[in-house]
Amino acid sequence: SRGANQLLITEQQRWAEPLDEGIERVVAINLARLLNTDNLRLFPWQLDDIPEYTIELVVLELDTDGAEAVLVTDWVIKRPADNASVTRRISRLRHALPPGPIQPAELAPAYSALFYQLSQEIAAAITAAEQEPGAAAP
Repeated sequence: SRGANQLLITEQQRWAEPLDEGIERVVAINLARLLNTDNLRLFPWQLDDIPEYTIELVVLELDTDGAEAVLVTDWVIKRPADNASVTRRISRLRHALPPGPIQPAELAPAYSALFYQLSQEIAAAITAAEQEPGAAAP
């Protein structure tokens, strides 16, 4: 949690895995389902098995404002074959929290819903890129 210009880290509220690894894993699982593929690889990958698209994701904000969970990310989809940037966006997503004091157990499902929404945006952008003339066949 945080106040004006401060960040409070509590020893009693911990994630079961490092947050960056958890985000990477959850977004990858979501994208595999949304894109109906098992051909998803986390970085680093083998040089002889470079993916058609890469996704760079930076979490700018993952917090609550009391009434909502908030996720702000900067993400870019690239095509490694020609080092082209396919799409770049900043996503600002919100998910309503139950009324009253926020319990840590309520945050995990809210954050999960936010990352699913983000995954939907990324999957839609990949699908749109594949529909463009001249796009490589998957």
